[in-house]
Amino acid sequence: MNLDPGTFVAIWFALLFVMNALPAIIVFGSNRAVGNDRVLWIVAVLFTSWVGFLAFMVVTTLKPEGLALKPPPTRR
Repeated sequence: MNLDPGTFVAIWFALLFVMNALPAIIVFGSNRAVGNDRVLWIVAVLFTSWVGFLAFMVVTTLKPEGLALKPPPTRR
């Protein structure tokens, strides 16, 4: 498949947006919460999805070199 880089980036951002918005869309369409409760659930879902993403980025990208796992010493 030959995609223009701009098209690939646009598809990637659209996919990320849908994955981020999907929980809020599910809450919005649900009949289990009504009124202000529904709004609070939507805000909570959107906030926690970003917090989870930021935690993932911090854990995976900011690992200092000194904390890299080293194999245990071999016994002779």
